[in-house]
Amino acid sequence: MTVPDVSELALTLVRERLADRDHQVSFHVADPLHWTPCRQWDARHDPAVFHFLTDEGDRSRYVEVATRQ
Repeated sequence: MTVPDVSELALTLVRERLADRDHQVSFHVADPLHWTPCRQWDARHDPAVFHFLTDEGDRSRYVEVATRQ
């Protein structure tokens, strides 16, 4: 599992919650509008991205980044 977030603090809290299972997760501090991951996934779950992207251009950019092959 890969977990990107714009906040290092948020990722630290997730690491702490996972305790001894955190080695199963790859954490990345990343801007969702510009992040270029080094691999592809079969599924993607972004629970609140559009809530925070209020600019139409940002939403379009996010969709472009998220669907890039």
